[in-house]
Amino acid sequence: QQQKKATQAYTKVEQSKKKRIPLLPASLVMSSPVITLPTTANLNEAWALMQREQIHYLVLLDEAGELAGVIDDRELLKEAAGVGDLSKQKGIDLATTPTLMLVKTPLVTATEETDIRDIARVMRAQKIRAMPIVDTEGVLQGLVTRSDLMLGLANQTLEIWT
Repeated sequence: QQQKKATQAYTKVEQSKKKRIPLLPASLVMSSPVITLPTTANLNEAWALMQREQIHYLVLLDEAGELAGVIDDRELLKEAAGVGDLSKQKGIDLATTPTLMLVKTPLVTATEETDIRDIARVMRAQKIRAMPIVDTEGVLQGLVTRSDLMLGLANQTLEIWT
C-alpha cells in the first residue's frame, strides 16, 4: 500500500514536470475563404486566376463540389517552362489540359482543430506545400500553407518538432 502511494506520488510529480504545449489549431493560421476552381478548368485558366488573385495555390473541386486536389503555381511554371511531367509527354496541349492532370494523389486534409505542428509533420513527410482544412462533413473550410505554418509557429515561439 505504501509503495503504491509512493509510486502514484512520484508519477504525479513527474507528470507535472513535463512541458505542456498548448494546442495550436489550424483555424488560427488557415486562409479562408479559399479560392477554388473546377477540375474541368484548364491550366491557362488556373494560371490566370492565380495571377488575378495573387495566390500560389488553388483548391480544385470536382463536378459534385467535392475536394479533388490542390495545385500550385510552381507546378504550373514547370509545365510552362517545359520541364514538368505533363509537358514532357507527347501530344499534350497545356492550354487545354485540365487542372486535374496536375493533382498529386492522395489528397491529404486536416480539420480546423488539428494542431499545426501535426500538419507540418504530415506536409513534410508527404512533400506537400498546402493542405485543405475541412469540417467533420468534409466540406472545405480553409487552406494551410507552409508560409501559414511558419508564421503561426513563429508567433507562438514554439519548437515545431516537439
